[in-house]
Amino acid sequence: MKFRVLSLPHAARLQNLVSSFRKQGPFAILGLGGALTVLWIVLITWIPLRLITSAISRAVADLL
Repeated sequence: MKFRVLSLPHAARLQNLVSSFRKQGPFAILGLGGALTVLWIVLITWIPLRLITSAISRAVADLL
């Protein structure tokens, strides 16, 4: 198995990238978690809302 040695400029860029990700990684995960939470809430409320509006429209149609 051959090991590959990185050049000094490439290693410095990689170190900066890893350092930047370590600083911003938790915020990105929290942001993704927040977006998924909002999506989940919308999905959970969408189905009962559709059922309620369907029931109301049928009740109104039966009255007319």
